[in-house]
Amino acid sequence: MKKPLLVPLVCAALSAVLLVYGFFVPDQPENIGTAQLSVILPDWRGTDTLQFKQGIQAAAETFGVSVQMHTAEANLPVAGQMLRWIEQWEISPGVAGLILPACDSETAARALDAARRKNAALVAVGWALDGAACVRDDPRAEGAALAEAARALRADGAPYAVFTGGAESLERLEGVKEVLGAPAFLFGDAQPDAFEALLRPLPDGCDVFALSAELTDALAGLGGGRVRVWGIDPGEARVSMLENGGAAGLLMRMPFAQGYLAVRAAVERTAGEVRAPVRVVTRETAYLSENVKLMFPLLQ
Repeated sequence: MKKPLLVPLVCAALSAVLLVYGFFVPDQPENIGTAQLSVILPDWRGTDTLQFKQGIQAAAETFGVSVQMHTAEANLPVAGQMLRWIEQWEISPGVAGLILPACDSETAARALDAARRKNAALVAVGWALDGAACVRDDPRAEGAALAEAARALRADGAPYAVFTGGAESLERLEGVKEVLGAPAFLFGDAQPDAFEALLRPLPDGCDVFALSAELTDALAGLGGGRVRVWGIDPGEARVSMLENGGAAGLLMRMPFAQGYLAVRAAVERTAGEVRAPVRVVTRETAYLSENVKLMFPLLQ
């Protein structure tokens, strides 16, 4: 049964209040331990960065470390600011690790060199960096998670369609195929003005996997209710997309977990890659307590 309109309105209002509060919380929390980590916050949109910070702060309390966070100043080149922060980290006594988002090759090389000289932990978040621990998403596992969610509603052997665009979506396709076999319909790099025509001949009840956020945003609702669209979190449109049936389910990343795992990797000096968890959310599960903070990220 569809939730009353009041529920998302209340959640949205509380999110707005917490957003104002969260972004004015000082970046440098109280020192709670002897070991110190330095974190350069990723340039993510929306409230993902706030969730990431909350995950870092939760891990800092768990592992008894203090964390110094760096937020980019507006209207200044981010790469230059990152290099400056790394230089400061390099000469700071007692700072045992650096958590670094995706950056250019010069910044990455400087961070690796500084980490080696300090014998300190370096953790890359959201990307692969040789010589550093990496906390990353797993696109193949994301595709498999979407397919598993869809399989509960499918008849065995029923055809399905996939829309891809970009290397990451092709990795997700491999995960979908692991669960459901090869797709009957595969559309690669199709243009948005062709989507409606491509959906028209698909059989009623067909599952359609839109394997990027952009494709999800473009395809949701175009099937007129004849097909089920499974996609990647499109951002602000996620709630309305599930509520109005434009998408049957959305793959939600968990920035809180990424922040927590990054601190743990730095403290434990984890080698290699750590894969961050994801979750598929449907209209029926969107308001469960474990999913509300993903749909309304500021409600922790």
